[in-house]
Amino acid sequence: MDKLTRKKILFVITKSNWGGAQRYVFDLSSNLKDEYDLAVACGGKGELITKLEELGIKTVMVENLRRNVSIIDDVKVFFKLLKIITDINPDIIHLNSSKVGGLGALAARLVNSYLFRLYYIKLKRQPLHKILIVFTVHGWFFNEQRSQFIKFASKLLQALSVLVTHKTIVVSQTLKEQVRSWPSLILDKITVIQNGIGKHALMKKMAARELLISNHPALSDHIPKPKKTDKTVWVGTIAELHKNKGLAHLIDGIKHLERKHEKVILVIVGDGEEKEFLRKRVDNNDLSGKIFMIGQLENAAQYLCAFDIFALTSITEGLPYVILEAGAAGVPVVASSVGGIPEIIDQLETGILIRPKEPKEVKEAVSFLIENKNKKKEMAVKLKQKIKSNFSLERMVEETRKVYER
Repeated sequence: MDKLTRKKILFVITKSNWGGAQRYVFDLSSNLKDEYDLAVACGGKGELITKLEELGIKTVMVENLRRNVSIIDDVKVFFKLLKIITDINPDIIHLNSSKVGGLGALAARLVNSYLFRLYYIKLKRQPLHKILIVFTVHGWFFNEQRSQFIKFASKLLQALSVLVTHKTIVVSQTLKEQVRSWPSLILDKITVIQNGIGKHALMKKMAARELLISNHPALSDHIPKPKKTDKTVWVGTIAELHKNKGLAHLIDGIKHLERKHEKVILVIVGDGEEKEFLRKRVDNNDLSGKIFMIGQLENAAQYLCAFDIFALTSITEGLPYVILEAGAAGVPVVASSVGGIPEIIDQLETGILIRPKEPKEVKEAVSFLIENKNKKKEMAVKLKQKIKSNFSLERMVEETRKVYER
């Protein structure tokens, strides 16, 4: 397509550290860059910025854009977004995360208003595009552990955010079901497009384990060089170290498992605000030789085959990429029955679902998989087939493209 006639898309996301929402923005950007002129605005200078710049995609840092609420900073962000929108002059703005869903939609609506456009033409002597406002909900803020007042207020604000968009994408059917009581004026704007993944390189089990052990002293001090005859069961997770991920409950579940299955270790890949809290929990329970926090890894998914079992004990979720990646790698999955996870995992068919915040169920699920190897293998095969059939990146991109062109 002629570069002069291509539509412009401005993606906006709160944080630039690598996570599910950032993966979503990257996947859409990398697959649409030959059809549209793209720019991505976000807070910070994280891994997302680096990956986008390697592809030649324009990035803009939004100062003061953070997840936490701050009236002064949020007012500054609103006016910064207003400037970015008028400078880039997009045909489409695609907002990601609760905060920019509200601030970005309001800024775009202001730019779309007749009086603002008239003022801008007089001031700058150039017209502004009428902007299509798209908002992707990766998870509702009101699902987080907050006071009832905060939950009520956030639900109201998120309803208003959806109302001022033209189209809102939710990444799981569950997220739409959670707001079915909203007026049809709002619900009609919501469409479900589940996350999807493409093919990615995977290390073989022994190679992945050897690299993890050799590169991380916490592991190498306690785990010998891997051998095929080694009976140690590796349970792993890849997650931001945030309270929403319920990692304390995963740690407690593995602790209880020790009495029944001694040769089980837990490897936690990721970084975040709960790092020190979780490390203390491990140390205080004398689990430093059994539970290993090895920090953030670049392209962490390539190590998934190192794990015999993948566990995700989140308290709230949208539709997590990491379960799709683990399933596509052929790793059996234990996961909380929250958000869109049950849309991926069918109980005892493609994995095991557990209740959130229940360490005992973590213990029982992992123990079941250790003791029932044939069932474990069968579930892993079925999950891999399901993900290949239903959760492709091509499908996600095509369905999103249709939203843009409506």
